[in-house]
Amino acid sequence: MSHSMIGIVKFLLVTHYNQYPPQTTKIYSYFECRGGKFEDVCFFGLQYVLKRWMVGCVVNHQMIDEAKEFYKKHFTGLDVFNENGWRYIVDYHKGRLPLRIKAVPEGSVIPYKNVLFTVENTDPKVAWLTNWFETLLLQVWYPITVCTSSRYHKILIAKYLEMTSDSSDSLPYKLHDFGYRGSSSVESAAIGDAAHLVNFYGTDTVAGIRLCSKYYGCSMAGVSIPAAEHSTITSWKRENEVEAYRHLLEQYPNGLVSVVSDSYDLYSCVEKIWGHELKELVMQRKHHGCVIIRPDSGDPAEVTVKVLEILAKHYPCRMNSKGYKMLPDYLRVIQADGVSYESMGNVLEAMKLAGWSAENVYFGTGGSLLQRVHRDTLKCAFKCSFVIVDGEERPVFKQPITDRAKTSKKGRLCLNYSKDGHYETVELGRGDQQMDLLDVVFENGVLLREQSLDDIRSRAALSLRMNGFYKRIDVGIISLLGGIFQRCSISRKDYPFPPLEELDLEEKFVSGYGPGGQNVNKRQNCVFLRHVPTGLSVKVHEDRLLQRNRIIARVRLQEKLDQLLNGENSFLALKAKELKQKSLKAQWKKRKGRELKRLAKERQQQMLLAGEPSAMDNLTNDQQPDDHLD
Repeated sequence: MSHSMIGIVKFLLVTHYNQYPPQTTKIYSYFECRGGKFEDVCFFGLQYVLKRWMVGCVVNHQMIDEAKEFYKKHFTGLDVFNENGWRYIVDYHKGRLPLRIKAVPEGSVIPYKNVLFTVENTDPKVAWLTNWFETLLLQVWYPITVCTSSRYHKILIAKYLEMTSDSSDSLPYKLHDFGYRGSSSVESAAIGDAAHLVNFYGTDTVAGIRLCSKYYGCSMAGVSIPAAEHSTITSWKRENEVEAYRHLLEQYPNGLVSVVSDSYDLYSCVEKIWGHELKELVMQRKHHGCVIIRPDSGDPAEVTVKVLEILAKHYPCRMNSKGYKMLPDYLRVIQADGVSYESMGNVLEAMKLAGWSAENVYFGTGGSLLQRVHRDTLKCAFKCSFVIVDGEERPVFKQPITDRAKTSKKGRLCLNYSKDGHYETVELGRGDQQMDLLDVVFENGVLLREQSLDDIRSRAALSLRMNGFYKRIDVGIISLLGGIFQRCSISRKDYPFPPLEELDLEEKFVSGYGPGGQNVNKRQNCVFLRHVPTGLSVKVHEDRLLQRNRIIARVRLQEKLDQLLNGENSFLALKAKELKQKSLKAQWKKRKGRELKRLAKERQQQMLLAGEPSAMDNLTNDQQPDDHLD
């Protein structure tokens, strides 16, 4: 039963089919992320689960026979398995799953506490089937969490590129996945790497490339470069270290090559070998490649800056337009030792304070990206919110008095885009179905909407302001902002915000007021940011991480400055005005539709009174012969 759909379930769920009220004909459940480390989530991975496990004929009588015996043994002789229910699915539905799944498009970036997908049975005889799949479908928490984390790494790098660099073209390659060997399994490595590849190109995880090819229609989703490890250096012996590096550069004379350089004495290696003995060989790549020096021990921030400073003594550096130092294009550094979101921020901040552009460094990450996550990182949950029992529709929810944060949603759900420009989950079936952002992706064993990795990357892409205008930063392409959720044509990438010069800012770190409880609030993670020329200020403590609060504070202050300078023509004012106009137009369309329906109904009544056949009667008469074909 190792590959049987019937076996991918928690044991307790096996016993639930006869616990629901008699005459239960509908069970409707949903998935959401209730909060966590970041302020929103990037949705990814559902299509893999559906295509891998749920599409097509996925159950047969042999599987049911095996499952019946297996569960009876596990429950010490109790006959708890719903044999009749599964045999009905095989006989009546030919082994296809009578379920309907609606979801937001993958790559969508949605704030916490919003529905991301819903599941319901399409056959009233198998209402129990919906929550049987909680175990499998809830595992989407992993690709969502990795994808979200990877995207926030990208946001962090992008912000430092914005502050210290003239170009953002290297951003899609700035974070490389080295997590294959540290993953719990080949499959988890594949899923996690695919989630990372939504945001970046760099990976050493072969399994992720295979998954993207098979399940997301991308034949080659990522790239890598020739690179040394310690064994390929130390096998030459310490006295021949320079020959090991020379040999590597001669084996790969063109393109990029990464060289781990801390097998013995990192600083001596950078000073003597890269700074003198092999300098000419490095400089020969001026027009056809780049040598990337890799430190792999010590404090990441301190070591990275020191390596840059040593290289600056021996190679011709320049200053970019923002006043930050740049190594020559044929020389870079990669930091991949224990890299996490927090340590990456420390490295980038240390470089900035030392006068180095973020363009000089690349990052690699392993266990932190793919393994240092769990379901509660984003507080992912799968809950039932609506049932039909004996014809009665019942909104259902949980509301534990011991933890109000675990209160679940009620009734049928819609994800709408609100008038004030925010995503809003509307409960109790009150949402606008025509504007629902949840689309049917799976129904009765058939995948109804297949999404390519290119489409997903486009939705998840960032907009980065470079040199006075916003530039679309995508993986693989640089394109205009055109995501599926862009309901307002006024976007940040197009709007010329007034610049915030760092020299004009006064920044303080103070004790905050949440989130995270008293222990966190004792730390000075709250950011107070003041624009000295105007006196405008903001106070931000929306995240546990100081660096994230600094980013948010600058965005808020820039919006305030824009409002002060541009008034009714500011970004927020124009966006609110456009959304109001859209809302009024939508209301007019609804009124017009209601009026047309009323006129059509009156016309039909007049025809009936006059003894004329209505259009509905004609349609019914046309269909009568077909009613008896069976």
